[in-house]
Amino acid sequence: MGLVACGSSSSTCTNSCGSAGAKQCSGTQLQTCTADSAGCLSWGSTVDCPSGETCSDGSCKASGCGPTNCASGCCSGGACQQGVMNNACGTGGAECSACSAGQTCINALCKGTSTCGPANCAGCCQGDICQGGTATSACGTGGVTCAACSGNQTCSGGSCQGGTCGPANCAGCCEGGICQGGGSTSACGTGGAACSTCSGGETCTGGSCQTAACGAASCPNGCCSGGTCVQGTINGACGAGGSVCAVCGATQNCTNHVCTGGAACGPANCNGCCLNGVCQAGSATNACGTGGGTCSTCTGTQTCSGG
Repeated sequence: MGLVACGSSSSTCTNSCGSAGAKQCSGTQLQTCTADSAGCLSWGSTVDCPSGETCSDGSCKASGCGPTNCASGCCSGGACQQGVMNNACGTGGAECSACSAGQTCINALCKGTSTCGPANCAGCCQGDICQGGTATSACGTGGVTCAACSGNQTCSGGSCQGGTCGPANCAGCCEGGICQGGGSTSACGTGGAACSTCSGGETCTGGSCQTAACGAASCPNGCCSGGTCVQGTINGACGAGGSVCAVCGATQNCTNHVCTGGAACGPANCNGCCLNGVCQAGSATNACGTGGGTCSTCTGTQTCSGG
């Protein structure tokens, strides 16, 4: 500010602050601009911010991120974000949401028609919207349905910790007193019931374990008979890799999931197709056919369907 005449005295002083009452931060302390008896301005009247608060922009504010210091944005990693980006969308100091693929952050909300799930959401899903998964009202990870933690629970590592889990405070399922999202095969359930662990050939759909369609993914060590996965080691249902089971010929035997020996393969003893005299299921791209005919090899982008 330079040299300024002070009061009626002939002395001069150097003002270190602009106007009486102005405030500035000095670390965790709040300083106030004051005038002495001669009218000279300097920083004084220093006070410490209360415990849990820090000094920012000339005032003591609650440390961390939340509704009290991030009302117009959202929180990500403890820092307040504007809440207008697709990967950090939200308002009111809530945990930022990461919009799903195909969605856009509009007015602090993820909007669009994309479906939220494990493929596009690292947090948890509320309807079709991907949430951060660390808020007590939307807790979860891996694209499962968000769980709402109870009043005395906290969200840690994508699961509700502490308190008692039950229908009153858990939309998913309960595992060891902790509310889970209820959409994974290892913790499947809904309505606050005990979580179920789905078997190898099942998927968790709508909070219940359901048998997946028989195929290579759900039946890698057997074959499919009428849509059901069987061991594939008997003459009447022989095969592996999730293919349609073959029925071995009258004098054949199912050995290592393959019909071997006996009469030559043909329409009389093979419902699939014949490869080197052995009846195949007829549903593989390298052995495709039906009615006991010679197996065909599909080419390029072709698949074997219905023989």
